[in-house]
Amino acid sequence: MELGLFVIAFIALMIGGHYLGKKQKRELQEALSKAADGFMLESQIDPETSELSGSVDGIELAYRLVTRGTGKNSESWTECDVTVDTTQLDIALRPQTRSEERWVKKGLARDLLVGDEAFDEKFIVEAAPAELAKRVLSEDLQTEFLEHHPLEVKISEQGLLVEKRGHIEEPDEIRRFTRMAATLANQMNEAVETKREDRQREAATKGYRGASPAEVKRRELKTLEETAELKALRAQRKKAENVRSALIVVALLAGLFALSFSQRYC
Repeated sequence: MELGLFVIAFIALMIGGHYLGKKQKRELQEALSKAADGFMLESQIDPETSELSGSVDGIELAYRLVTRGTGKNSESWTECDVTVDTTQLDIALRPQTRSEERWVKKGLARDLLVGDEAFDEKFIVEAAPAELAKRVLSEDLQTEFLEHHPLEVKISEQGLLVEKRGHIEEPDEIRRFTRMAATLANQMNEAVETKREDRQREAATKGYRGASPAEVKRRELKTLEETAELKALRAQRKKAENVRSALIVVALLAGLFALSFSQRYC
């Protein structure tokens, strides 16, 4: 009798969870549709993943809500993939933490100060070339980043991944988040294009003031070298993080072994 009641309760729970999940999914897709309406060009919502993709202010992007981890360790995250070229300007932002400060002191991370005390205290900016990154991080964009703190910007296959812990589900807030991501990409493109035009004008200038075509080419190669160095630094830091994680696991296993040995033989 008790087993039968347990089975019935289990089935009811599974059915209830299934319909609750479908209801939440439907509500999310309605919110995404409302956010995209009149705002995002060529918008599409994946019926399975509920990913919203389209164009905002001329920038192709994809917006989604994800859950990382499982069980008690699961976390809700908002992600936005942004299509932008990062070969001429590499930029990443992370919340400022003690761990980040240690990486900087070890020479395994860089922290570009933009000059705003509130922003510099909250974010570590890793970018190359530095002068272009400062142009990109305008006061308005800094304000948006601060209001969305803790926020991360990472290099991805598409260009950039802008992510924030927690789910952003309100249509107005979805628009704000995606526009912030698109603004970052547009200002990156504008900074790179402005620098390219400046170099072209300089190369075309007659007399001693103008840089030679060879000098312009050298500067372009220097930019590529700076971004390559930053990518290599990140790879080095990732390797160090993996080693540290492995040492922690080894230490935990050694502690468990020592505890088991002492209980058996002492």
